This record gives sequence, C-alpha cells and structure tokens, in this order.
Amino acid sequence: MFLGYKPRTHKEIAVRLGKYLKSQKDLDDETKRNINEKIFSYLEENKLIDDEEFIKLFIESKTRGKSVLGKKVIQSRLMAKGISKEDATYFVDATVSEEDELNSAVKTLINKYKIITFGGPTPSGAIEAEKYNNKDTRDHMGRFLLSRGFSYSIAKQAVDYLVKQP
Repeated sequence: MFLGYKPRTHKEIAVRLGKYLKSQKDLDDETKRNINEKIFSYLEENKLIDDEEFIKLFIESKTRGKSVLGKKVIQSRLMAKGISKEDATYFVDATVSEEDELNSAVKTLINKYKIITFGGPTPSGAIEAEKYNNKDTRDHMGRFLLSRGFSYSIAKQAVDYLVKQP
C-alpha cells in the first residue's frame, strides 16, 4: 500500500524497506540484501519507481493550485526526498519559467491577502490593492513570498505589480 496512493522516490522506498527488513530479526544480512535487490528490480521493471516521473509530478503539484511554492522550496523538498541537487535544479529550471513563477507569486498574494485586482463587486473581506501601498505591508508581502520559496526579484516584482496596478 506504500506505493498505492502516491508516487515515491527511490530513496523513500529504500528507507521504508530498510526499516522493515531491519525489524525482521530471523533473516540474515545476505537474505535481506537479496530481498532488497529483488524488490527494487521488480519495481523498476514494472515502472512502479521512476524518480524522473516523480520529479515532474511533484513540480506540477507544487506550481499549481492553492499552495503554490517557489523554485527554492521545490528544490529543497525534492532533495529531502532523495533527489540529487543537480537533478532537482535541472528539472525545476526546465519546468518553471520566470514568467510562470511571477504569475504564481501574484496569484499567491491575491489569494493570501484577498486583494481585488480588477474592480467589480467586492467580496466580503476583500481589500482594494491600493490600500496595500505602504511600506510595512509591502515588506510583509515580500517576506511571505520569500518564505514560500520565491526569489527576492520575483517577490519584489509581484508586490510592485499589485501595488502599482490601475
């Protein structure tokens, strides 16, 4: 069931399998190694483990939807899941353009601060963008984006765009 509900990296499976095999006291080390090799060869042959596909799905999920993340956080989370720094950097840079990241940052601020950007009826709790045009609020918005993994330049562009729009 460990692979049944979401894709996993090679490292995640190795850690989980290692813990399980370590708990099996009645097996000798050679048997544990053989079991480990057979399981991984089966998973790879049947395409149940594919780090490259995992990276693509992970990046897609973290750049779409409500909880959008910037490149830096996506890279660090991929590395925490056992993906090499080079692969994480390569795939994130190849998948997420600067324009996409800027659009995501703007949408994130709009959702977070309930900013009205194009007039029309005002939903409850929403605030016009020009009311955010003070230094403390702009700084807070920038820090929020930085904490979500957006670069300084993207955060600054997104805040400036929202504050200066008509």
